[in-house]
Parts: sequence; C-alpha cells; structure tokens
Amino acid sequence: MDQFIFAPVGLTAFFTYMTYAEGGNTQAVKKRLSHVFIPTLKANYMLWPAVQLLNFRVIPLQFQLPFASTVGIAWGTYLSLTNSSADP
Repeated sequence: MDQFIFAPVGLTAFFTYMTYAEGGNTQAVKKRLSHVFIPTLKANYMLWPAVQLLNFRVIPLQFQLPFASTVGIAWGTYLSLTNSSADP
C-alpha cells in the first residue's frame, strides 16, 4: 500500500512544494512534474520494494531501522538532485 498510494502522492507533494518554495508558480509545477515525476516514480519502484524485502528478510532486527534510514538519506539526496536538475 505504501508504494501504490504514498509514493505517487509523496512525490507529487515534494516536487510541488519545492517548486513553490523556489518561487515557482502553477505552470512551473506542471512543467517540473511532467519532466521528473514518471522517471522518479520508476526509480522509487525499483529501489524501495527491494530495500524493504532485503530489510525484512535479511537484515537483523536491531539493524533494520539504521539500514532503512541510511537508504532514506540516499533517496532524499537523489530527490534533491532530481529536483535541481529539473530547473531550466
């Protein structure tokens, strides 16, 4: 459920907020989403199911949170780079 509901909503919210925070308007939001949403969603679907499968099947319980958090930091970096590369 996380990947099918939260991921698209979360990515849309992230790119929308970042565009407005950088001084963009509705047209800029539409343009940014048209360029980066689908590739980012595909990357999300390639990364997170594999990470969670590994996390819950292989990683010992005491390391699951640090593992997921570390991948989350890398994902946040990827989102930031994707957001900045979408600038004209």
